[in-house]
Amino acid sequence: MPDGRGFLVQYFAGPQSPMQIGFLSYPGAKFTTVTRDTNTYPSFSLAANGNMIAAVQSKTTRELALLGANGTEIPSSSSPLATEKNIGGMSWDTNDAFLLVEGGTLQRVSTDGRSRTTLIQDPNSFVVFPAVCDGGRSIVFSWYNHAGSKAMNIWSAGADGSNPVQLTHGTQGLWPVCSPDGKWVYFTSIEGGNAVIEKVPFGGGGEAKSVPEAGVPDSFLASSGGLSISPPGQQIATGVSINA
Repeated sequence: MPDGRGFLVQYFAGPQSPMQIGFLSYPGAKFTTVTRDTNTYPSFSLAANGNMIAAVQSKTTRELALLGANGTEIPSSSSPLATEKNIGGMSWDTNDAFLLVEGGTLQRVSTDGRSRTTLIQDPNSFVVFPAVCDGGRSIVFSWYNHAGSKAMNIWSAGADGSNPVQLTHGTQGLWPVCSPDGKWVYFTSIEGGNAVIEKVPFGGGGEAKSVPEAGVPDSFLASSGGLSISPPGQQIATGVSINA
């Protein structure tokens, strides 16, 4: 600020939240929000007198498109879900349903959009990266800011969202997937700015372990590097960026 009483900053309220503008006082370091809405503010500029802010405002809308086996998109008239907005993530559940994240709420939705069941909902937290385990009898997901935790921990629950169990503690756990034998949950974690692949016992009660053999030399996991395990459980696929 021109009077030196603080700084205008950009911030995220949580995962999948749009970038906002805030004010950080100096020297007290007290933070207050300037904007807090569903728009994103990728850049801004403060007038010389400090009385006005000019900001670029953008809004992202995500839609779910259903494709036929040949890759052709199913017309929205025959697929109500094609008009869904602000999709935060999805994963197939069974042949006629999938797990859908909207606004941090995890739901099970039929492919025709006529059946919808809320599995996990917490207004103070976000659920992301859902995946089905154990032949559809359970699910795993990343849960941010649940029960006061500021970390993105890995959780498991019954297929209906009941009996949630925390599998990791204090780890930035992303993209969980279950091993075919149901013993392990593999996920990506952020450690010291680097992304690594780890695993934790599916039933809980165990410490997460790194999977060094899954590392790729001179590379780091891509930001969209979701995990996938081969049906025999002997190979892991993920996206990486290679250092040239």
